[in-house]
This record gives sequence, structure tokens and C-alpha cells, in this order.
Amino acid sequence: MDRRASKKGRAFYFSIIHRKVVDTHGYTRGYLLLILAPLFVVVGILIKLDSPGPVFLSKREFNLNNKEIIIMVSRLVAWKRVERGIYCVYKLIKEYKFSNIVLLIIGAGSQRKVLEKLVEWLGIKNSVQSLGLIPHREVAKYYSITNLFLSLYDITNLGNPVLEALYFGIPIITISDEGTRQLLEDGYNSLLIKPKNLERDLPVKVKLLLENNSLREKIKKNARLTFEEKVLTWEQRMLLEDRLIKGILKK
Repeated sequence: MDRRASKKGRAFYFSIIHRKVVDTHGYTRGYLLLILAPLFVVVGILIKLDSPGPVFLSKREFNLNNKEIIIMVSRLVAWKRVERGIYCVYKLIKEYKFSNIVLLIIGAGSQRKVLEKLVEWLGIKNSVQSLGLIPHREVAKYYSITNLFLSLYDITNLGNPVLEALYFGIPIITISDEGTRQLLEDGYNSLLIKPKNLERDLPVKVKLLLENNSLREKIKKNARLTFEEKVLTWEQRMLLEDRLIKGILKK
């Protein structure tokens, strides 16, 4: 990371941590998550970098050759709204006649059986795979073969999975909220959807990225660039946070 990129990362981080320290009252649950999300270490990435052996594999090794792969990574609880991704795949298959897409759902939680029943009811079992809880190093392998990343939470969508997607240069489609707008820019490093237009626009945006190679490559390149410029390492974050907190306590 060069000096200019490091400065941009510090500026982004200071804007977040300042709110965390100074605004100590009156948080909504979503706003609290908005502030905390960029502070968490990208554990999967660190494990990937520190672990021996190959990480990047081909689709053929997962029996997904010639497939357009969409991935969702989260706990399977109600407010993560994984069913939105499932319905999107259903519309892509039924209305836009996609036959080569596969949605990979990584995570465990109380909604897993409900989601699996939904997939069965919609008749798209061959296009959706619920993989359960997977070790971080294995998740990195799936990231390496993914064409598109979805995050469609009710609250804030800026969290570790989005940061990991940026690191791997995966095109992101997510909801425009107070969290995502601090790091993501529509048409530059992601495609953002307004909440009120989500049901209508989600399959349209996915179709666009799957069919428009030049746009997909542009977003992939800028996603990786965003990670390098604005997402600090864990050690850098802790040093900056410690310095800022000490400075505020002295005042």
C-alpha cells in the first residue's frame, strides 16, 4: 500500500472512528452496526494470506464449470434477507431464461431449513446450493471462483463479507444505505440499489453484470483498488484508534 493510499485509508477510518468515540448516545441498532462494521478485521483474508497451500481454484474443481456463480455469505437469520437472493435467481431463470447460474449460500443459522424449503418450492434446487458453515480458508476458495456477490440485509450491508468481496475484486450488488455509501460507489466499484426499488431492480442489475463484461471488469478492478486505498490492516486500525481515543481523552 503506497503512502497516498495509506493516507486515504486513514482519512476514511478517522471519519468512522470519530463517530464511534464522540457520538456515544442515541444509536439505533442499524447505525451502531454502520459504525462498527468497518472496524472488524477481515478474518477470512488474513487466514488466507497466512495459511499454506493453494487457495485459488477453478470452477471445474467444484463441478461448476461454465456456470455464472453468485455468492451470499452471512448468518442465516431473518434480517439478513437471503431469500431476496433466492427470489432473484428464480426471476432470472423464469423471466430472463438464464440456465447457467448458480447461487451459493454460505452460512448457518435458524433460517437455513426455511430457505432450503423455499428453494424446493420454487423449483430451483439445481440452481441454489446451501453450503452451510464453512471455514474461512474454504470460503476464500469459493470467492476465487465467484462472478458476483450479493448483500441484501435489512440493516447495514457494510461488513466483513463486503470487505472480503472487495479484496477479491468480486463485483458487488448491494443496497444503498448509510454504511455502503461510505465505501461503495454505484457504477464504480459496485452496483447500489435503493431500498424502495430493490424487488424491481435486483434481477435487472444482476442480469446487467452477468451480460456486460466490460462493466463487470471495470467494477472488479475498482473494487480491488478501493480495498487497497481505503481498507486498513488490523494493526493500522488499532494504532489509529488508540491514538485517536487518547487524543480525545486528553481534551
